Amino acid sequence: MFDNFNNLGMVLQVQPDSVYVLDTNNQTSYVKLSHVCKKIAVETRGVSGRRHLQRAPVVTDRFHNVITMKTVVKIVEGPFEHSLGEIRGIYKNNLFLLIRTSPNLHLLRKSNNFYACKPH
Repeated sequence: MFDNFNNLGMVLQVQPDSVYVLDTNNQTSYVKLSHVCKKIAVETRGVSGRRHLQRAPVVTDRFHNVITMKTVVKIVEGPFEHSLGEIRGIYKNNLFLLIRTSPNLHLLRKSNNFYACKPH
């Protein structure tokens, strides 16, 4: 995931001079690497080369169930209602889901089956 001065997004593809990004409004675009101001990662490496995991991001849904990374959730409203998606990214109050099966899957062709939403 990345953060520039205006919006937050999930990187879908990396190219030599830009990245292909899905933002929180489900719009895909190419962003120049010079416009990316912050990279958000869950896994970091320390000075000794060992991996240090930061605290895993956690959000709750409208029924106060805890949602973490790699959790499979059911979408209850919107264009992908009744679809199942695996959470691949969480940042603050934004979720990035990977939807595998849905009647409207053709709408996600540009975003490689990723969908951005908010937990209510």
